Amino acid sequence: MVDWYGPAAETWQHLKTFRVPRALPDKTVTAMAEPHRPPRVSPDVYLCGDHCDMASINGAMCSGRRAAEAILADRLLA
Repeated sequence: MVDWYGPAAETWQHLKTFRVPRALPDKTVTAMAEPHRPPRVSPDVYLCGDHCDMASINGAMCSGRRAAEAILADRLLA
């Protein structure tokens, strides 16, 4: 924390740790048998989020892009 907040952080005390079960999507091999879930669930229903890709902001953004591209492709073909 000193690297981020400077010398004042040296006096800080850890107060408590909270463990949050299932705070991130399950990323075990069996849970992610299909690592990039397709965004099109059914006609006019699209799915995106970090649970469709890597459990990260980058995964959410990649998934959102795939969903947006699927929506555009479907609208252009309609």
